[in-house]
Amino acid sequence: MTLTRSAILAARSIFITIDGDEKKRVLEEALEEGAKSDWPIGRVLADAEQSIDIHWRKK
Repeated sequence: MTLTRSAILAARSIFITIDGDEKKRVLEEALEEGAKSDWPIGRVLADAEQSIDIHWRKK
């Protein structure tokens, strides 16, 4: 599912579900870089004020 930045930031909570080590690595990199991330998810989440729940499943 794809949502716009404004839709994500308007939600009461953010839930992220990822599978595999590579996606986990990308998400961790994006979160660490925040607003300066090359990954859109990093830039969006840098502006999030609500809780973010991350669920990761190792393949």
